[in-house]
Amino acid sequence: MGVRHADAFRQCHHGTRRSWDTRFCAAHFCAAHLRRHAGFRTGADVKACSGADVNAAIPACTRLLALSMPMQQRGAAYGFRARAYYLKGEYDHAIHDFDDALRLNPKDVASYGLRGAAYLGKGDFDAAIRDLNDAIRLNPRIVRDYLNEAPRTAAREISTVRSAISKKPSGSRQRISPLS
Repeated sequence: MGVRHADAFRQCHHGTRRSWDTRFCAAHFCAAHLRRHAGFRTGADVKACSGADVNAAIPACTRLLALSMPMQQRGAAYGFRARAYYLKGEYDHAIHDFDDALRLNPKDVASYGLRGAAYLGKGDFDAAIRDLNDAIRLNPRIVRDYLNEAPRTAAREISTVRSAISKKPSGSRQRISPLS
């Protein structure tokens, strides 16, 4: 474990990391526990499970979940796998894994928020609103954080639309079908 990772692990262990960083801490606890009990390959699985490559994350998290581990680490692994399923658009799998993650850690704000987003993806607006309200109830600061991010997101979207419009050939017409 490098110096940076050792310091982060110590901060997690002593509770000095910020509350929104619980997934990071759970991953470090999980990595340390699994390296002790399952060898080097598992360390790579921990990294892949919590990584950005969703195609690598799902099988890595599944291998980790097959091992015996404490509840917090198991909840983090379910949460990471659920996030990967969500990003792939596999909302039913994501919701199922978020259910397991929340059963193990009922105060995981990120899981409530992402499960709410998965419900939105499925078109189940009532369940989405319920989960997003639970996330806000657990951490009211996330509303402020999202509102602070909204102008930057809107600016990126406007820039994308303007770019697409500027690339449209000048003489082309597009037929717009009426809404039915």
